Amino acid sequence: MSDYVAFLKQKYNGQVNEDWATYLSSSQKESIEKGASDIEEGRVISHDEAKQKIKKYLNSKIV
Repeated sequence: MSDYVAFLKQKYNGQVNEDWATYLSSSQKESIEKGASDIEEGRVISHDEAKQKIKKYLNSKIV
């Protein structure tokens, strides 16, 4: 089990009062920052469009 999952289990059982963000890796923090930047710059698509793109991608991988 990952350290993060173990932390979440402890957190929601009331055993930890720390902020969960403390346990994010550098790459996870960078990914969140990139996502926030994408939102601010308008680089977003609708949920329906995302589902369509994923479906199209998956269908292209079926042999």
